[in-house]
Amino acid sequence: SAGGEADAGAAMMQEGADLFRRVGQRVGLAHRPRLAEGLLATGAVDAALDVIARALEQRRQTAEHAFVAPLLTLRAEALARRGETAAALGALREAVEVATGQGATLFAHDAAAALRRLEDRG
Repeated sequence: SAGGEADAGAAMMQEGADLFRRVGQRVGLAHRPRLAEGLLATGAVDAALDVIARALEQRRQTAEHAFVAPLLTLRAEALARRGETAAALGALREAVEVATGQGATLFAHDAAAALRRLEDRG
């Protein structure tokens, strides 16, 4: 089933990220949004938030800035699923700001669209 495949895929991605960390490697930020998306697809909201939090902490430690806006957009999705609308709106506004500042038009558009959808629900 699709749900079983999503669970298996998310588990495989998590195992890969864990293996990288065990051998002393850092998983780049480019892979973290995919893992968070997979976890959200399986309903593992807290696990997705943990992946995102670790990725954003890595960004602070390494000054890596790629894929920060998608991470913030996914953080907003997870927070909204937990009913934390105000925090989700804040994450989306930050995602738009970060992406715009980086000239990442697609990421800015995605975050702005998510922001509009969430505001319309409110």
